[in-house]
Amino acid sequence: MKPKKLLLAGSIALALSGASFAETSDLKSGQIKADSSQTHNSVQAYYVQYKPGTKSQLQAAIQQASSRAQSIEIAHDLDRLNTVVVMLPKSEIATISAQSNVTLVEAVPQHQMMAQVTPWNVDQFQARDIWDKNRDGLVDPGAADGSGFKVCIIDSGFYAVHDDLKDINVTGISYVPGEAYTEDGGSHGTHVAGTINAVNNTEGVVGVMPGAADYHIVKVFNNSGTWGSTASLAAAAEECRDEGAHVINMSLGGGYSSFEDNTFQDLYDNYNIISVAAAGNDGNTANSYPANYDSVIAVGGLNSTEGMYNSSQHPPTGYDPNNPPANVEWDVVELAGGGEQVLSTVSNLNGGVPIFEVTNNGQTYSGVKIAETANGDVTQILVEGGLCGVTDINASWNGSVVLCERGTHSFAEKMNNVADNGGLAVVLFNNEPGSISGTCFGGCTSGATIPSVTILQSEGLFLRNNALGTSTRVLSDDGSGCVGCVGGYDYFSGTSMATPGVSGALSLIWNACGGPTQLTNKQVRQLARDSAKDLSGVYDPTNTPYGAGWDPYTGWGLPQIRKAVLMGYGQYGATCDITGLDLIFEDGFDM
Repeated sequence: MKPKKLLLAGSIALALSGASFAETSDLKSGQIKADSSQTHNSVQAYYVQYKPGTKSQLQAAIQQASSRAQSIEIAHDLDRLNTVVVMLPKSEIATISAQSNVTLVEAVPQHQMMAQVTPWNVDQFQARDIWDKNRDGLVDPGAADGSGFKVCIIDSGFYAVHDDLKDINVTGISYVPGEAYTEDGGSHGTHVAGTINAVNNTEGVVGVMPGAADYHIVKVFNNSGTWGSTASLAAAAEECRDEGAHVINMSLGGGYSSFEDNTFQDLYDNYNIISVAAAGNDGNTANSYPANYDSVIAVGGLNSTEGMYNSSQHPPTGYDPNNPPANVEWDVVELAGGGEQVLSTVSNLNGGVPIFEVTNNGQTYSGVKIAETANGDVTQILVEGGLCGVTDINASWNGSVVLCERGTHSFAEKMNNVADNGGLAVVLFNNEPGSISGTCFGGCTSGATIPSVTILQSEGLFLRNNALGTSTRVLSDDGSGCVGCVGGYDYFSGTSMATPGVSGALSLIWNACGGPTQLTNKQVRQLARDSAKDLSGVYDPTNTPYGAGWDPYTGWGLPQIRKAVLMGYGQYGATCDITGLDLIFEDGFDM
């Protein structure tokens, strides 16, 4: 540990000798970088690790330093790890680092948020094959449903009064002064919670687990979505351990910390905990932490057709996929789950489930509403609109559903042109792979009076080539008509949304196989890998194909809960309950 202390002290000396800066971690190297936006005496959180039995000596040094700078305080005591999290101005770091009993001084990295119907991603994981095999909407008697299992969510809070979450057994703590863990201003944590475990009832959505699992919430982001000033990811993880969590969900990412790396490794090796984190949303090969700690499962994003979510980060591995570490570890994307346009619970809306769909010839395409356009339900003949610019205007638009392609003109221009010429609804398809989240930016006038839904490029091209002149329905309902609803529902995208699906899948696999008293975290992690659906496709931005076996875009693939439980039965016997499970597999799998 001493060499680390000297290295960090060198960084500190640089700070004290020149221009002031804040320490942030480079996602690729973990090196300290300068940021001139911070003042010399700006206060931030530091991990300060001390030799066993010398905490009182460190406390005395901190007390002495606080007489010079009143902003100094201990934010968290991590006694088991011989560490405190201290709020320090930079002017005092060298003094604390120089204490003979201090073995590590390291900046606490700040992290960022990386999002009744059954959301599409729930069935991707085969969740209802475990607890609602006959699809009658009821949890099957005796089925694994998360009962007795606890998931810890480190995020922006939990909207505890939400209609689809209020019946969950939940405890929590907030690391944000003045804000309770039951608050969630931006809905990020509430969206995550709904994906894992929204209650199976007669309204809203249902999670991968149907509301039977317990939650412990650690609020580290404030209601504006900013990392809490006294928040510490290691302290949050320790809180999860102390409260008996089996799985930790972290839909967040940031810089490297050796202390946090060691903390998660300890939880993995010694406390039978699975930690899961988002790979990141920059669409590049940069590392993001905690996802890229070996002990943590990094999750990449998928779309509804099981292709890669293009914004998902995909760094290269330092290991051999054909000979992975014996400790069931991995350093980059390991599993993938639905991360594009995922429907779940939110705190900032009160309403029912939004439905944005286009239906033609019995085929329904889920879409996205163009913001500022109207709710509505229109069924009319589909006609060609081209780019829906002024030169594309055609008399056939009058009284019809108009198919528009994205490009050249703003969304507002397209909507207004269609409405001004008698069009009753717009179906707008993308001009590149991926979904569209469009808005009129205040420019829709007549266009604001008609429903308008966006769909994928492939779907729009199919309709253009096969469906013009046929009856087409456009349904746009944002759910606002629900009277008395508490909480609402919305579509979010990102690896933050993929992560809770995988956390829920791992939890349900473990729960169906007897829980942590029967299988270890490493056995469950290996089961999830071995039973995952191997995915193939093309990473669109670089036209790079991926396929058989592990790849940096989707890892070992999409978790398959039913297959994992059956595979677990083959390996561990009746501890994995396969009562009533369908034993037929299209991929040739045989127990």
